[in-house]
Amino acid sequence: YNHKEQNFKGKGRFILTSKDSKIEGLDISYSHALAIIEAQSIQAHLFLDEIKQSQKEKKKFPTFKGGF
Repeated sequence: YNHKEQNFKGKGRFILTSKDSKIEGLDISYSHALAIIEAQSIQAHLFLDEIKQSQKEKKKFPTFKGGF
């Protein structure tokens, strides 16, 4: 993690999990300042009931970008 630029870049396979999603991909890049996650490839399993509840609570989530 680069604290000065508030970003992280990783090579290889990754898995991100939370109560409302499981995200798998390859070669992650994350910008905390921009709230963006990018990857060479990315697959997201979204748990819609949890997302709807989070939206009611007005929680903010990062934007996901990836190659297709």
